[in-house]
Amino acid sequence: MPPPRPVCASRTFRPVTGTVSPSGSVSTVGQGDGVTFTGSGRLGARSGSGTWRRSDGCGGTWSSAKQ
Repeated sequence: MPPPRPVCASRTFRPVTGTVSPSGSVSTVGQGDGVTFTGSGRLGARSGSGTWRRSDGCGGTWSSAKQ
């Protein structure tokens, strides 16, 4: 039997800090309600994508597009 999956409730993390390197590499971190958040990915000229993870076991992907 697989292990139980965490229940991922919505949370707001403020402040969130991060950096974007000249090559487009993204790194971010935040904290709120005793939970930490990390994210990473890559931004290009027209779009970007990456992953995020919380210390409570929740995680996922993010994406962006220039409008």
